[in-house]
Amino acid sequence: MTLFLDKNTVTSDISDNAILAYVALRQAMSDSIAIVDKYTTKMYISSEQLCYNLTDGFAAGYLSMLDKGISELQAREMITLEDAGKYGWVFDVEKLYLDTKKQFFVIVEDWEIRKILNCEQITYCNKRVSLMRYFVALISTFDNSSSVEYGAGKIGHMTINFIAEQAHTSLRTAKRYNDELLDMKLIYIYRTNDKLVVD
Repeated sequence: MTLFLDKNTVTSDISDNAILAYVALRQAMSDSIAIVDKYTTKMYISSEQLCYNLTDGFAAGYLSMLDKGISELQAREMITLEDAGKYGWVFDVEKLYLDTKKQFFVIVEDWEIRKILNCEQITYCNKRVSLMRYFVALISTFDNSSSVEYGAGKIGHMTINFIAEQAHTSLRTAKRYNDELLDMKLIYIYRTNDKLVVD
């Protein structure tokens, strides 16, 4: 499934927990998780539903991060809590809807998110979420083209410093994350041997 994410949100200064919750909610809005009323913007969700939808599992680390992320999104008034049950909440997610004609957006596939969040080479959930955040910020800098002349796909040409700023991470971490994404075959990096030395 293709997810459309608000570029301003995924490159903002909100926490990794909030980014995880935002991506999970946007996926739920596009997927089959039950909407309370099809004529409103309310939906019933639980952290277990969101976690399973993202990862096909119930990792305790993700459940905790999702709970914290939902609390942060609520505190920032990006979502509104309408009601709380024993196992989940009814939220109004109106502010998370995206107008692709008026807002800049990022296109990411759910299998890409799942591949990162289930990466066995990375032990800790919070490190995987940080890598996911970096990946979304990275592809938010890409140009999309259907023309073979221009690469027929997503092509990035921004500096690593700029990408690190977009992801709210260090240059060193950005370089490490590029290598990890390359190993996962989620990105390809073209490196030229040609160099021009000035002064």
